[in-house]
Amino acid sequence: MKKTEANVGMLAGLQEAHEAPEDVAVTLRQDQSDTDFSILQLADGENYALRKGNPKYKGWVEFIYESKPRDPMYVETEPDTRNVKSLLGPLPRRVQYIAPELEEGRLDVILLMCPSVCYLNADLGEEKFNSFREQLEYAMRSKGEVLVTTRPSTMEILDVRPLEGRESGFEESLNGPTAIEIEMPAAQSQRESQAFAMTAPISLAQAQAEFDKLAAQVQIPFDFLRDCCTGRAHEMCRIMQADGFQPRKVWNYGHGWAQSRKRPTLRVETDKVPEGFVKWSYHVAPIIPVRLSDGTIEEMVMDPSLFMKPVTIDDWVAKQEDLTPEHRKKTATYVWFDYLNGETLTDSRFTITYGQFRSHRAALNDEQN
Repeated sequence: MKKTEANVGMLAGLQEAHEAPEDVAVTLRQDQSDTDFSILQLADGENYALRKGNPKYKGWVEFIYESKPRDPMYVETEPDTRNVKSLLGPLPRRVQYIAPELEEGRLDVILLMCPSVCYLNADLGEEKFNSFREQLEYAMRSKGEVLVTTRPSTMEILDVRPLEGRESGFEESLNGPTAIEIEMPAAQSQRESQAFAMTAPISLAQAQAEFDKLAAQVQIPFDFLRDCCTGRAHEMCRIMQADGFQPRKVWNYGHGWAQSRKRPTLRVETDKVPEGFVKWSYHVAPIIPVRLSDGTIEEMVMDPSLFMKPVTIDDWVAKQEDLTPEHRKKTATYVWFDYLNGETLTDSRFTITYGQFRSHRAALNDEQN
């Protein structure tokens, strides 16, 4: 059986085949005259061929150029070759829940700030499966982080490993103050409602113009619906604030969020995935007060991942097909909010958000090309 190899390493460089040392290029050529590839170099000394005829090539190069030297890369090769098949961006992840046992050959895993259920596949083999499971369980117990790579089309966990000095992205240090804050929901709601009352509403025409601007932001992966809503909402709020608006966020939690397994009970029909729908535990998007034609003021949701225009919160929630959800309005400051315990997480430097974008644009390239 032909073997597919996978590796996770840090970027060292990208080089054209004809410019590479002969001892490197010769190991990657398909024949003596072959130069139609670029060479991906990792810090561990491994070299891989990026075939220019591969439809993923353009996205791979963009992914590499936007990566920093210490950014991790997951490289998967075609069987028995050094030709890259998949190039993905692992992310630092915290673990919220791990199923106690396998069901139909998979072990469900809930990762912080990932609305879809991820899973470990028993087909990984006993040694790798147990290693990944142990690292995830330790991260959950210690409230720490691990570096996780998932298959974009299925959310199967492909690799788990320690951060090993890589930047976590979360705005905290092991010995310093934490950016996760717990505050009584009633106090939060009262303060934020007072702030909203001071926010001047905009016209529906202004809201549509801003919506169109947001939808045109190429850095935001609106089509990656399996994940990334926290990052999308955070970046859209930043843009809206730069344009002089005062957005908040609306969080919608499926009724399964309150269950111990945090079962995904939101469901959205979409042509952006082969299955025709996605299932989430929660979803989030920006909101802005809008004065309608009859003079009333309504908070409208700005969500280009699901709509072509601003919509009411009721319409946005209804799109997610859960009859008994819980939705909450929250300040734009927080990239994460859990209504059950009041937990919030900040990302003022946008390290988490832009890390998500890098990873999820690579995921889209892998899934769509």
